[in-house]
Amino acid sequence: MVVEVGNWRTHNRNSKRPWGPVNGSIVHHTVTKGTASTVAIVRDGYSSLPGPLCHGMIAKDGRVHMVGWGRANHAGGGDPGVLDQVIAESYGSGPTAPTKGNANGTDGNARFYGWECENLGDGKDPISSSARDGLGPRLRSAWLWLSWPACRCGGRPRPRSFCPRRRAG
Repeated sequence: MVVEVGNWRTHNRNSKRPWGPVNGSIVHHTVTKGTASTVAIVRDGYSSLPGPLCHGMIAKDGRVHMVGWGRANHAGGGDPGVLDQVIAESYGSGPTAPTKGNANGTDGNARFYGWECENLGDGKDPISSSARDGLGPRLRSAWLWLSWPACRCGGRPRPRSFCPRRRAG
């Protein structure tokens, strides 16, 4: 189930810098607990990092909360060489280690769709099967629409700049 949150279709940071071309998706975990408060955080952000912080948040129950469209404060900066490998899909089992990041890298907020999974990220709070079931079909649908292979999706827990990893699901 998809939940449309407020004016998500026009809620973005496009006035700060351009968005696109989009080259992939990045999935993070929120390090939060509670769906309502998590939706509020990823939609509105913090005083030091305004929202939206992603495009959609996958709750524990599998519902996908759409909170923004366009530029979001999600990916941050990354190594331009790694981005080139993502675009060319030429990194084999994984891209080379990044040498640049937030301060001196490529603008990832312009180049990636951002997804957050409601999860504490402590290794004790599992991503529920409902959340996996909610995320997988949405990403597969987006990749099919964009004619992208699964290798265009990256994320954490390993914090590597624009690190695409193949995801199950």
